Amino acid sequence: MHNHPKVAPTEFRVNLLRIAALLIVSATGLSAAAPKISVTPDRTQVAVGEHVRITVKLVSDKQLSGVDAPRLPSSEFYTVAGTNQNQTSSTSVQIVNGKMVQRTEVTYFFYYTIIPKKKGTFTFPALNISADGETLQTQPVSMTVGAEPVENPEVRVRLWVSKRDPYVFEQITMTLEAAKKERSSAQLTRDGFWGAVEELTNALDETFSVTALLQPNQEIKGVRERIDGEFYHVFRIKLALFPLQSGTVVLPRVAFRYVVQQQVQSRSRDPFFDGFFGMGSSVRRVPKSAFTGAVKITCRDLPAAPDNFSGAVGSFSLSVDVDPKTLPAGDAATLKVFLRGNTPASSMPDPELPSLEEFEVFTPEKSVSSDTSSNGLSARKSYKYLVVPQQEGELVIPPVTWTYFDPLQEQFRTLKSDAITMQVTRGKGGAKGATNRYLTQSEIREIGQDIRYIKTTTSIQNQPAEPYENPVFYVLYPLPFLLALFSFMYRVQATKPRDTAKALSTKAGGRARKEIGDLRKQHARFSPKELLSRISGVIESYISHRFNFAATGKTLDQLKAELIRRGVREEIVTDLAQFIETMDKYRFGGMAVDESAKSIMLDKTEAFVQQLEKSARKERKA
Repeated sequence: MHNHPKVAPTEFRVNLLRIAALLIVSATGLSAAAPKISVTPDRTQVAVGEHVRITVKLVSDKQLSGVDAPRLPSSEFYTVAGTNQNQTSSTSVQIVNGKMVQRTEVTYFFYYTIIPKKKGTFTFPALNISADGETLQTQPVSMTVGAEPVENPEVRVRLWVSKRDPYVFEQITMTLEAAKKERSSAQLTRDGFWGAVEELTNALDETFSVTALLQPNQEIKGVRERIDGEFYHVFRIKLALFPLQSGTVVLPRVAFRYVVQQQVQSRSRDPFFDGFFGMGSSVRRVPKSAFTGAVKITCRDLPAAPDNFSGAVGSFSLSVDVDPKTLPAGDAATLKVFLRGNTPASSMPDPELPSLEEFEVFTPEKSVSSDTSSNGLSARKSYKYLVVPQQEGELVIPPVTWTYFDPLQEQFRTLKSDAITMQVTRGKGGAKGATNRYLTQSEIREIGQDIRYIKTTTSIQNQPAEPYENPVFYVLYPLPFLLALFSFMYRVQATKPRDTAKALSTKAGGRARKEIGDLRKQHARFSPKELLSRISGVIESYISHRFNFAATGKTLDQLKAELIRRGVREEIVTDLAQFIETMDKYRFGGMAVDESAKSIMLDKTEAFVQQLEKSARKERKA
């Protein structure tokens, strides 16, 4: 028998804490990041004699040794009024890939106050900082010195376009920016923004098609930014512009109206009483205006177009599919054509199907939807054709082609789908050789015209009889019971759609995960745009089945509203909408998709399905 020393409870807890600390420290086996250094002046436009404060910040993930304050050399442009320095540090523990990671951030601040001595432009020099035996250097800063103190306006407005020389019908964006100085008494109003937008729309009405990318009832969100050394609250509204004709357009200055609150002193009977309690004054709202600069846009004509040019200008994608690909002759399949692009739906002509002599093609079911985002306006069109193969064998649906003008590449491009092979087996009526044909729509109508109804010249007399002796009595006698049975069966049948919808909702998550798994195995077979199109189809199909509403054809705003109404958390819905917008950037914005991006898209899609599944289960339990 061995005698083990007893450990006191307090000592035992201390040892546990030491072990935990060692585990945390051991989990921080990450390569140290290089220190980051920056320099920030509180303003870059000043007057002679004004004080300017310049802050140098050094951030490191560890305590640095031998940190020396940067030496500021003397200059003929300014004098140094004072220097100061400070240091802060923070430590946090995070879980990264299932491991505890300790992060430390040490920040060193160095402050310099300078006073410019003469007018002109000078460069505040780059400063050197020594730390851990290494030398770090800041960026130089250009400053402008005037004779009078620089008074930045309380409200600044600006107008610019994403491209100044677009082609006719090419989409560009125009941004209206209004910035209000921090702690200013000025108030930017919704009427001011939309009044300026209306003025812009009227000025561009004859030469551009204009669409606001933000609705009047939506909130205009602002950001805090530094402009000329001072902080402003900046608000932006974007417009989508489509040139309607070639030529040069000069957009004049546009007025942006706002109000400033001013305190007005009124007459008082008791100056002491009113002045002490602030009762002798009132606030008056004074209307003011700020003006944008003029904007010049030169619209270019398209080059000579090929004969098959559709007339569309922008970035587009085309996909074609048929379901099922194997069926008996005479049965119907659905041919689906999807066309998407960054232009209004009215500017996307319908694609034409190739000659399908071996099929009977019915009028398509057409769906159109439009989306607006910060990137501009986009549209989606889908066509569902009912096609009926008229003979057996291997039938081929030729590629669908569609030609447009790409303003980024400055050339005409043709989208071409893959040819689709269908296996058509023997129909229900049996085979009649390779030339066996099935009735077309026109032949069905001709047969209907050949029907002749039998007409008689002799009238039929009803012979009276006792009710119980009439055979009709025995036919009608069980009719009430049959009606009751029919009513019962109808009610049972009416509940099946709800059961079917419930079954689809329950299996939606598993089906979506299986489709994502199939895409992972076969992603090398698809082009990037085709893969993203299939991912989009998985998301739309999952949402439609899981939440029992048609997701296809809805705008992002409508989709977000429907999901939130069904109990999905707003942050999940917002992230999903941003993910769909990101896919649209790759599909319609010309961004390249590499293999790693494909994998990331599939991972995010699976993550969104899991998050939506959790929200759906919580909503069902509630």
